[in-house]
Amino acid sequence: MGLAEFVAERYDYAIDWTRRGQERNPDHPVIWRVLAAGYGQVGRLEEARAAVAQLRSVALDITIESTRAQLPRNDSTVTERYLNGLRKGGLPEA
Repeated sequence: MGLAEFVAERYDYAIDWTRRGQERNPDHPVIWRVLAAGYGQVGRLEEARAAVAQLRSVALDITIESTRAQLPRNDSTVTERYLNGLRKGGLPEA
């Protein structure tokens, strides 16, 4: 649900749904990616950076480049919004 809300540009809802998922599955990288991207998009940069730090603790080698390779290629606008949110949280490019 969090990712669906992100795609729909309802970032606050994306954050809320993803926080619920994070409580149930705190070590799943996608949870932290969506959370970091959502926080980045709403300008909550400190929280975005904290989510990226958690993401990198469960997915040590994750980067913008590796994330891009994992995402579907059907909507580049959504992909770029997602990656830009992660950049705002400090996820390295490569």
